[in-house]
Order: sequence, then C-alpha cells, then structure tokens
Amino acid sequence: MAAALLQMKIDQSEPNSVSVAYQVPQYSLIALSEIFTSVTGLEIAYSQAPEFLKATVMAFYQLAVAVGAVIVIVISQGKPANRYSVEMCNINSIHLAFASTPMFVQFWIYFGLMSVFTIIFYLSFRGFKYRESNNRHDS
Repeated sequence: MAAALLQMKIDQSEPNSVSVAYQVPQYSLIALSEIFTSVTGLEIAYSQAPEFLKATVMAFYQLAVAVGAVIVIVISQGKPANRYSVEMCNINSIHLAFASTPMFVQFWIYFGLMSVFTIIFYLSFRGFKYRESNNRHDS
C-alpha cells in the first residue's frame, strides 16, 4: 500500500522532483517482512514436516515463492508502464493485458492479492497446533 501511495505521488509530480528518501520506509518494510516471512516459513515447513517429507515440504515452500514471482512477472511484464512509458509489451506478437497498466495500479493489485491470500492463509491455518520437534538437541 505504501508503494502504491508513493507511486501515485511520483506520477503526479514533475520528473526528478520526488526525493528517493521517500522509498526508505518501503524498503525497510520489505526487508523486515522478507526476514520474518522467509525465516518463519522455512522453520515451520522444516520443523513441522515428518522426517520423510522434509525435502518435499521445503520444495513446496520454494514453489510457492516461485509462483509469487511469476505473478509479479505477469502483472509487471518485466518493465514499468507509467505515464512516461506506456508502450505495449510484445512477446511473440501477443499483447499482454497488464502491459500498459500504470505502476500505482500494479501496486494496488499486489496489495489486493496479498490481502486475499493473507485471509486464505489465516482461514486455512487458524487451528494449526505447533508441535515441538524431536530433532533439536539441548546442550
């Protein structure tokens, strides 16, 4: 949401008039969320899986990350499209749907998708009971 709001401000301003310092909160939030999400996700995936499924569960965790990256690629088409760059992307003569979508709209789409998947995740795992792993050795 912070990215969408900032991008709206950038799009309404003259080129090179918005300080790059406005991006510090965004990158700080991204770094913190990446740390919390990756470490927690990998820990849960590894510690809660049965011994014979640890590699499979970790692979599915990485697959989920890859699917998220593909969603970003589909929406952004690998290059920004805003008021300064509104060309259509052309891959094998197919015009892609999101190619001319302004960046702030793309950020709102990401925010909406994250909100929907957060609710789905919560509903799916609200009854999850964490179990202590026997793999840890106390010293």
